[in-house]
Parts: sequence; C-alpha cells; structure tokens
Amino acid sequence: MSQPATIQPPQSHYSALGAWLILAAMVGVELYVQFAPRDHAAWQQLRFQIMTDYGFMDRKFDAWLAGGSSRGLLPMFAAYLFVHDGALQLGANGALFLFVAPFLCRYIDATRLLILFLACGFVGVIAFGLTNDISGPLVGGSAAAIGMFGAIKFWEFLWIRASGEGWTRYVLSILFLIGLEVLMRRLSGGDIGAEAHLGGVVGGILATSVLARDPPHGRFYL
Repeated sequence: MSQPATIQPPQSHYSALGAWLILAAMVGVELYVQFAPRDHAAWQQLRFQIMTDYGFMDRKFDAWLAGGSSRGLLPMFAAYLFVHDGALQLGANGALFLFVAPFLCRYIDATRLLILFLACGFVGVIAFGLTNDISGPLVGGSAAAIGMFGAIKFWEFLWIRASGEGWTRYVLSILFLIGLEVLMRRLSGGDIGAEAHLGGVVGGILATSVLARDPPHGRFYL
C-alpha cells in the first residue's frame, strides 16, 4: 500500500503589516464618523451620508446594468468594505478579519493580501447585487473576510488531495462555517448579506491561483 505523499510546508517569511493597514483603514473611517460631528443629529447625518456615498448602492448597480451611467460605480465596489454601520458591525468584522488575516500574512505579502481582500469583496458585492433588490446601502468587510476563509480552505483542499490526508476534519470545518453563517443570519433577523459572503468565497478561490507563490500547505485549524 502506497504511503501518503510528504509535502514540506514553505517558509513563513512575510509580516502582518498588510493586515494591520487594512484594519486601520476600517477603524479610521469609523473613528471619523464617531468623533467628527459635534451633536447627535450631525452624527446621524454624517453616518448616513458616508454609507450612501461609499456603500454599495444596489439601485446604482441596477441602473448601470440597465444601460445607465457607470460614473462613480467602480470605487463603490471597494469602498463599501471599509465603511460600517456602527462599532458593533466593525467589531464583528474586524475580529473575523484578524482571525484569518495573520495566517495569510505568513504566506503572501501585503500587496497580495490587499488584492485578495479586494477581490473577495468585489465578487461578493457583484453576487449580492445580482441577487438582491434593496434601496439602502450594503456596507462592511465581512464578504472579504469570509472570502479569505474560502481561499485558505481551498488551499487546504489542494493539500489534502495531494498528501492523502483524511477528509473528516476538513468536512467538519466546512460544516461549522456553514452553521456559523446560518446562526449569524438568524441572530441578525436576516440582516446579513449571505449572497455577498458566498460570492466572497468564490472570489477567494478564484484569486488563490495567482496570489501565492508558496501557498499554505497543511491544515488550518478553526
């Protein structure tokens, strides 16, 4: 009986600076919203203005699909990732991002990390725009963070297939992530862009083939 192939993991040689810069951009936007206004009315107006100016607006996307102008459309696909509707959403998305990003920083540099983050967010918001019809803005970096999970799990899939390792733990981890998504959707009353999250995962998988010269080998333990 043949033995499973032995695959040596690549050297970890990149820093987490890229992850901290992305997180700093998210936090910086929220701090500006929180502390720039001098009164509550101005604070509410500023948050609404930033969310509508930089969040993903489905009506603009639908208008473009119908043959309308694409002016100001492209920046919206990336800017929405750095805008949140409050400190609670930022805290949840920031924690999710910090859980996965440092692992990736060991294998891809800051530029590739940013490209992966934006690619996941871009595909995620396209998926959301094509499957939803909402009047308000979509904001938050969860599609990108969950898409980065998708990239890692895809690399793990390739490693297991090449090494001959067992699939039980991998399948259980996928079921756990799906269950977590369902739980988050229930707790939020459906106020979560599940389509954007799924699109983010697709974006992460598509980006893996071009982003890592030495992709992670081995298991990523949740």
